[in-house]
Amino acid sequence: MSERRGARVVRGFTGGVAALLLALALGGDVSAQAAPDRGEPEPSVDITRIDWMTGCWRASDGGEELWTDGRGGQMLGLSRTWRDGRAVRWEFLRIYEARSTLIYAAAPSHQPPAEFIATVATEHEVVFGFPEHDFPTQIAYRRLSGDSIVVSVTGPGDDGTDQGFDIRFGRVSCDDRAS
Repeated sequence: MSERRGARVVRGFTGGVAALLLALALGGDVSAQAAPDRGEPEPSVDITRIDWMTGCWRASDGGEELWTDGRGGQMLGLSRTWRDGRAVRWEFLRIYEARSTLIYAAAPSHQPPAEFIATVATEHEVVFGFPEHDFPTQIAYRRLSGDSIVVSVTGPGDDGTDQGFDIRFGRVSCDDRAS
């Protein structure tokens, strides 16, 4: 990931996550942050519209995501990918309400955090965009059924052509994630 003009990219992953965790631990109001101003239209959305994402999800490729509910105007998430019994990628995630829209804040392993603005948010789909970002520029969650979602990650490749991938997740019990 590279930093581009207009981006809200936090330098130093550790500092950004530490600040978020400290604010949460101290009971700080982290939900009142301003949304990045990138000139996109602002849909009037509250986070309950995407409560279908709440819970624990597992992909056949060894990935998993966990999402809290949207109490207090924010959902906290964690994503990790396993290979041969080891976590090879992880990501701290947060979706929060700001300026009548939703913001997807992602802090992926070994990369600076970035924030994406919701352009669509319905009872079956939420799409977040950050056109100035290198990759991805769009992250979409689509509800296929009550027990199945697909996450689409898209953006320009090194050669400038659109590239991306989909990850299909099935709902699992949060108590049984490790099995």
